[in-house]
Amino acid sequence: MILHHVGYVVHDITTYANVLKLSSPLMHVNDPVQQAFIALYDQPGKAYIELVQPQNESSPTWNFLIKKGEGIHHACYECSEEQMWEYVKVQRMIKVMGPVPAVLFGGRTVYFFVSRKMKIIEFLLL
Repeated sequence: MILHHVGYVVHDITTYANVLKLSSPLMHVNDPVQQAFIALYDQPGKAYIELVQPQNESSPTWNFLIKKGEGIHHACYECSEEQMWEYVKVQRMIKVMGPVPAVLFGGRTVYFFVSRKMKIIEFLLL
């Protein structure tokens, strides 16, 4: 299991990318499942950065943005399904979404869980 990316929820992707001094995104998509615009940025030698801009109040990230403001939303780990379920069981996490296809990652399957400390963890399956 490796750290794949850190996801931020933002009001505007372009503005936030400029604040973080990020270069051009590797990919920028409109994700109908997440009801958000999502951009992925490369950080050589480090995990990717994902910026998520909710499109409307129905987006799963809308309430986070309104209640907590812009900032880090989740960490994403790339792993096998077996590794995910083992980790989730040991950590006693609660599933909040998934399995769903990740448009940003070519339709690969993702799950979202919340930890006992109320941290959101995404798993991108191999």
